[in-house]
Amino acid sequence: MATSLDVAAYILRTNAGSDDCLRAKSLQKLVYYAQAWSMVWDGQPLFMEPIEAWRDGPVVRRLYSAHWRQYAVSTIPGGDANALTDEQKAILDSVIAFYGGFSCEELVERTHREMPWLQARGDLPYGTHSSAEITPASIRSYYTRRSVLGEAAPHRPLARIVEADSDEVRDETQTQAKVWNETLEWLASR
Repeated sequence: MATSLDVAAYILRTNAGSDDCLRAKSLQKLVYYAQAWSMVWDGQPLFMEPIEAWRDGPVVRRLYSAHWRQYAVSTIPGGDANALTDEQKAILDSVIAFYGGFSCEELVERTHREMPWLQARGDLPYGTHSSAEITPASIRSYYTRRSVLGEAAPHRPLARIVEADSDEVRDETQTQAKVWNETLEWLASR
């Protein structure tokens, strides 16, 4: 399985920016969003490292250790962009296309308004340090709801569906219909 370092290495290679680097905070948020949308679209995480609800938004501590004390990041020691599958790269490309144009401040603000980060932090005062984990279940639930409700989100990569056989497409359609129905039931109960 890929690691957060591999995901970050791919993002840096693909979305390096004008100075061939990204602000560390932006990189962390893009890795977080890649994880979130992978769980929605593929039903599985890109990497297994936990994501924590730090005061500036979601952070993968292992990735933070790799870019520690760097304001702008151009490489990730130990990261291998080639360790990702074509399907994972397609997910990352969609996430980069959607979120890559946001400034660092916009990405931080965005994550601060979203339920997974808010839930993990609970009633902590603004600006307080925290290492509380943002659970995979809360991430998947929140972004699945966003997807089903048609809120602004990256476009799902089509490569997997185009290459899939009809049984796989039928199974995926049934799974999506089940998620849609469960979400509608959840919304009706509120």
